[in-house]
Amino acid sequence: MITVGNEQISSAQISTEIHQKIVDALTNSGRFAVMDREFDREIQQELSRIGNGEAPAAETAKLGQAATGDLIWIGDISRLSYERYARQLRAADRELVSYSGGWAISQKVLNVATRQVTLSAELHGEAPSTDPTTLGTSVDGRKILASMENELATQVVGSIMSSVFPVTIASIDQMNIVLSQGGRAVKERGRYRMVKLGAEIKDPQTGRVLGKAESACCEVVIDRVEPNLSYGHIENLAMEIGSIIPGSVVLKEEVKLSTEKQDKPTATQSAKLPASNKTSTVSTPAQKPKDSDW
Repeated sequence: MITVGNEQISSAQISTEIHQKIVDALTNSGRFAVMDREFDREIQQELSRIGNGEAPAAETAKLGQAATGDLIWIGDISRLSYERYARQLRAADRELVSYSGGWAISQKVLNVATRQVTLSAELHGEAPSTDPTTLGTSVDGRKILASMENELATQVVGSIMSSVFPVTIASIDQMNIVLSQGGRAVKERGRYRMVKLGAEIKDPQTGRVLGKAESACCEVVIDRVEPNLSYGHIENLAMEIGSIIPGSVVLKEEVKLSTEKQDKPTATQSAKLPASNKTSTVSTPAQKPKDSDW
C-alpha cells in the first residue's frame, strides 16, 4: 500500500494506472507499436537481470526474440508517496501538520538488434508541500496522485521519445518553426535548447559511432502543442537563420529560467505537481517546522 494524503492506495492499482498512461502516450505518438503483454516468470527474471546489468548480451538477444520487439523498456519506481507529518505542540493541545512527498523512477531502453542500452536515466519529481499549520489541513489524495501519475508518465515518454526519435525542426518560416513531435514530447510555453547536428564521431579504437557533433543553434519557445506536431518561435539565435535546415536541428533539454528572470508567484498560484510509480516508497518531509514552533 502507498500513502497519498490521508489514504492508503494499492501499489498494484497505481502501477497499472501509470503503465496504461505510458502505453497510451507511446501509442498515440504514432511512432511505436506497443506490445502490451504479460511475460511469464522466466522472462520477468531476465528483465530484472538486464535492468541490473547482470545479463550478457546473448541473453538480451534471446529475450528480444521472446518478446518479439525491437526495443524493451524497463522501469522501476523506487519512490511514490505524499505523506502527512504531525507533531504535538508543547504549549498547546494541538498538532502541527504538514504534507510532502514525491516520486522517483529509474528506466532503461534496450535495443534488441544492437544489444545496447540506448537510454538509462533516473527521473524524479516533488509534489508541492503544505506549510505546517494547526488549522486542520487536509489534502485531496486522489487528485494529488493523478497529478503525480501524469507528470511521471510525461517525463518517461518524453525521455523515450527524445532518445529514440529526437524532436527536430520539420519546417521553418523566418523565426517561426514547426517541430516534428507534439503530445507529451514538449510542453506548451516551455523553452528548449536546440543544436545543429554535424558529422558522426567515431571511437578511434573501436570504430563505434559515438554520436554526432553538435553546435549551438538557438532556443525555441513552444507556442502551441498538437497531438503530432508543435509550433514555436526561435529566440537567442546563435547562427545564421539560413543555415537552419529541417531535420538537421534537434531539440535538447528544457531551459530553466533563473530565479531573477522568473516572475515571483503570488499567494494564489499553485505549483505544478509531479508524478510517481512503484511499491517501494521512501519519503522525507520537504519542509520541517522550526524548533521555535513546537
